Amino acid sequence: MAVETFDRVGDSFVSYYNEVRGYVREQMARDNLAPFLNEMTISILDVGGGDGRDAIWLAQRGYGVRIVDPSENMASKARRAAKEQNLSELVQVDCGDPAEILKDVTNEYDLVMSHGVMMYLDDPQAHLGLLARVVKREGVVSILTKGRNGSLVRLLNKQDYQAAIILRQTGRLTNNLGENVLAVNFDDMEARLVEADLHSVARFGVRIATDNDRRLVHDIPDKELKTILDCEHLLGSDPTTMGLGQMLHFICKPNGGIK
Repeated sequence: MAVETFDRVGDSFVSYYNEVRGYVREQMARDNLAPFLNEMTISILDVGGGDGRDAIWLAQRGYGVRIVDPSENMASKARRAAKEQNLSELVQVDCGDPAEILKDVTNEYDLVMSHGVMMYLDDPQAHLGLLARVVKREGVVSILTKGRNGSLVRLLNKQDYQAAIILRQTGRLTNNLGENVLAVNFDDMEARLVEADLHSVARFGVRIATDNDRRLVHDIPDKELKTILDCEHLLGSDPTTMGLGQMLHFICKPNGGIK
C-alpha cells in the first residue's frame, strides 16, 4: 500500500474524531484495551500509530510508546503532539516501512497495537505475522480492523446492491474515504490469527449504533455521550450483535503465551 494512502487516510481521521462516530471508535477501543494494561506493561509498540492519538493517551498514563508509521506526514504530527503535551521522552516516533524497521525485532514488546491498519494492506497476513513476532510471548496484541457484516449492513442501507455482492464474494469494499479495504468477520479473522500463531482472548464489535452519527462531539451533552457509549459497549460485547460492528476489535496473545 502506497504511503500516500496513509497520508490521505490519516489526514481524514483528524476531523473524523471530532464526530460522534469517530469518538465512539476511539473511546471503545481504549475502554476495551484498558483492562489489559497493568504495571507489567513496560514496552509498547504502535504499528501504524498515525498522528499519535493512542500513543499520547498511553503516555499520559505513564507508559512509554514507540510508534512506527510509514507516513512522514503522520509521523510529524505525532512528534509535534508529543512535544506539545511534554511527552516526547515517553513517545518515540520512527518513520518508515514497519516490516523493514522491525525486521530484527523478536519478542520485545509487552503490548503491540495495530488499529485501523490491516484493512489497508496488500498483505494483511504478513502484517499479522509481524505483530506476532515482535510481541513478548506473554504479551498482548490489540488489533482493530474493518468488520464485514457491519459493512454489508451499511451497503444495504445505501441500496448499493452491487457493492454488497462484491463484498460478499471478495471480502472487500470501498470505504467512506474512497479506499478499497479488506473487511473480515470473526471466523475469517480467527483463522488468520491461528495462521499467525496468535489467538484472541477477547473480541468486540465497535460502532454498531452510531455509524451514521456525524454530529460534532462538542455539541452533545456529556450525559448523552455517556449513554451513547454505554449502548455501544452493550451491543459491542453481546455475541448476538458484536459482529455488526463497523470495526472489530481483537485482543490477542501469542500461542504458548500466558492465557
